[in-house]
Amino acid sequence: IFYLTRQNPHTIITFSSGESIATTIPIKELMLYLPEEDFLNISKGVVLRKNQIVHISDEGLYTMTDGAVFQGRKRNLSQHKQIRKALGLNVQNYSEPSEDSSLQLFNSCSFLNDMPLAFCIIEYHLQNHI
Repeated sequence: IFYLTRQNPHTIITFSSGESIATTIPIKELMLYLPEEDFLNISKGVVLRKNQIVHISDEGLYTMTDGAVFQGRKRNLSQHKQIRKALGLNVQNYSEPSEDSSLQLFNSCSFLNDMPLAFCIIEYHLQNHI
């Protein structure tokens, strides 16, 4: 499970594969079956997998490895810094992702490790063979 979001009357469960399912089971009840050390309830109706959070802004925006952004509870700046530190995120001088940092985000994503089938890219250069 990647994250849970409440969209009344359903709870949407999003998996790391990108698939989602909807259920009428409340998030509060689902949380009883999820390991507390792996998930963070950031607001009423939003629960995120801790190791998939790549950034928490000072305004409480949580950015996930898949690029999804969620608004957390309104906290003061020191509370956001404490959460970032507890999750091992960079606390100092974070700037919004640029095109140059997209490769860093790609390298930090684990979706390639979670693929059910292997893949490869084969490049063939014709210039030396003509």
